[in-house]
Amino acid sequence: MKILLSVMFLILLSCSTSSQNKNRSVSNIPIIVNSDLASLTWVDKVRDISQDSVDNGYNAGIALGIIDESGKQSIYTLGKMNVAKDKPILKSTLFEIASITKVLTSELLAKFAIEGKLNLDDKVSKFFPSLINCDVGRITLRELSTHSSGLPRMPNNMNPKNPTNPYTDYTQEQFMSFLQSYKEIKSKPYGYHYSNLAFALLGQILTNLNLKKDYEETLKQEILTKLNMPMTITLTGNQRNNFAIPYASTSVETSHWDLGVFNSAGGVRATIQDLLDFAQAQLKPESTSLKEAILLTQEIHYKGKDAQLGLGWYVRNHPDGLIYTKDGGTGGFSSLIIIQPKTGRALTLLTNNSNNVPCLVEFFKGEECRIKKTYSMSLKQLERFVGDFENDLGNKMSIVTSQNNKFLIVNIAKQQPWVLRAESSTIFNFTEIDAKIVFPEDSEAIKSLTLKQDGKDFIYKKIE
Repeated sequence: MKILLSVMFLILLSCSTSSQNKNRSVSNIPIIVNSDLASLTWVDKVRDISQDSVDNGYNAGIALGIIDESGKQSIYTLGKMNVAKDKPILKSTLFEIASITKVLTSELLAKFAIEGKLNLDDKVSKFFPSLINCDVGRITLRELSTHSSGLPRMPNNMNPKNPTNPYTDYTQEQFMSFLQSYKEIKSKPYGYHYSNLAFALLGQILTNLNLKKDYEETLKQEILTKLNMPMTITLTGNQRNNFAIPYASTSVETSHWDLGVFNSAGGVRATIQDLLDFAQAQLKPESTSLKEAILLTQEIHYKGKDAQLGLGWYVRNHPDGLIYTKDGGTGGFSSLIIIQPKTGRALTLLTNNSNNVPCLVEFFKGEECRIKKTYSMSLKQLERFVGDFENDLGNKMSIVTSQNNKFLIVNIAKQQPWVLRAESSTIFNFTEIDAKIVFPEDSEAIKSLTLKQDGKDFIYKKIE
């Protein structure tokens, strides 16, 4: 029996956020509804929510960027880029921006369309003749960029040797093999279905139009250089020193992701200033040389009951003007960008762990939400609960203290480490999932625990 839900590597590049770091869907992307976003009160509130998230163990580090109605930019850096070495997040700290990369890829698509190098309704087979008799060949570029291609989230022929860096060994040959063998589940119109695979294919098409260049070179040449943004995929020595340590949870280190074939779906790395500059360009496209391309991405290209999309953007209707959003997540990073061109408002967020900042979604929706405070415990108190435990079915778990000595970590075979935050002197909540561990009251020598999940209790006894 599986004790806890494993976090699968396919959360990549997410998609949008449901609770914590599970599969992400557009329905949970925050909406700006507060009428006084330009006020200091709003900025302070967002900063306070973010600080509470760090203080209470939801996020290792956060970089937050805001543009208000006056055009003023504010950047806040909170928490640690390296917990073990006590190194703080800085403005120069680099993060994986994950699926926000898809907006950059879509802007590249729009630029090539404006220049007449392609048409949004061109079919894939025009660019990959080998797919002319395949189901994939009938899909259009517009469908790829609006998650309406019918393609699945990921190909089914991935078998990573290292699940903590799952894309690094996926080859071009495997990619083409999947595309050639793919069979449509249903005919057009396919409807909305989030697909990292679609953006991997779109990126290859756009790269092939720029002969002798790879995706990174093409993106830099056509988009990043024109916006004066030093975003990158390949890091230099100094950049590697500023690259935040990724955490699967608050203080459990995991691996950076090397996307390879999927770079155009989520491979870009950036600082919070880079992302804020990108948001500024989207708010004021007339100030850039990419005005027409940016405006094309902001047009509605897909409208269904499940989602409304521009090219790469999710679009929400609002009395104060349309809101454009995109979020993302890799194994150790999460990201968010929200812009509202009519009001000039924007929010950008980068974190170096897979948890999203709780309550920001609710704040933007105007709903009440309070971050659960962590019960303060000393290292000596935490060490009482350390040990190996086993239930009657032979399932085992090991509990240790975190690197920063503030939390407990649960290790279970073939699963990521899980962070436990203290709710009281004997009750600990899992940060990433809806489950908790309860230890016996008034017991100096801990000999058992109860795992509570999905309305069920699982008793574990300490292995002496």
